[in-house]
Amino acid sequence: MTTVDGRDRLDQIRAAAAGLPDDADYVYLLEQLDHLTAERDRLQKREQAVRALCEKAEHGALRWADPLPVPEWVGKVRAALDGQDPAT
Repeated sequence: MTTVDGRDRLDQIRAAAAGLPDDADYVYLLEQLDHLTAERDRLQKREQAVRALCEKAEHGALRWADPLPVPEWVGKVRAALDGQDPAT
């Protein structure tokens, strides 16, 4: 079973590689896999922080009895995070 962050899959790959000869190519690939997994985790944390900032800006605008307009950048940033063209 693979989790959202791929940890189970990473463990499966490491277990399979453990039985292989200690070849430099395998070691290199495992190091690259570790590096890319760490980079993905950092990017996911940054994405979560940006989404939280958008949520905070939207909540700040809508919390009043007479709501303020949500800042235009909130929609553009959310569109970009969702893989859409923020210009549209």
